[in-house]
Amino acid sequence: MCVAAYKKRNLPMVSDAKMLYENEKLDASISVAGRLLHTKQMITDIIEWL
Repeated sequence: MCVAAYKKRNLPMVSDAKMLYENEKLDASISVAGRLLHTKQMITDIIEWL
């Protein structure tokens, strides 16, 4: 999460603040029981960034 926040630090704020909160329907494909799924690509990206 810290890496994502750092990379997005200069992006403009979303116009609809409701988009900032969790949504079970929108997050269904990327999470299980409220926890985000991690991919090998994500781990590789983090290692490259460090």
